[in-house]
Amino acid sequence: MGRRGLHALQPKAFTQRTTDSTHGLRCAPNRLLDQPKPTQANRVWVSDITYLPLANGDWAYRCAFQDMASKQVLGWHVMATMPEELCTLPSSISQW
Repeated sequence: MGRRGLHALQPKAFTQRTTDSTHGLRCAPNRLLDQPKPTQANRVWVSDITYLPLANGDWAYRCAFQDMASKQVLGWHVMATMPEELCTLPSSISQW
């Protein structure tokens, strides 16, 4: 490419700035730190949030729920905002 004067197109470095450690909102404690790893399915579920960039420049937020023993993803929510309800399981997982 260099001999022909061609250069790869490379987007500018992107640094996502979404963490605000001084937000003043409550944070859930990690109750699994001192616990043994679960060996049976459906005993311990965990969740995590992922930021999804949209084509129009906005963000969507996905919270996925995973069984710790089987590592199976049980379901997820996607919302345009990140309220507490995003990471709250419905009363019945079978709704998914």
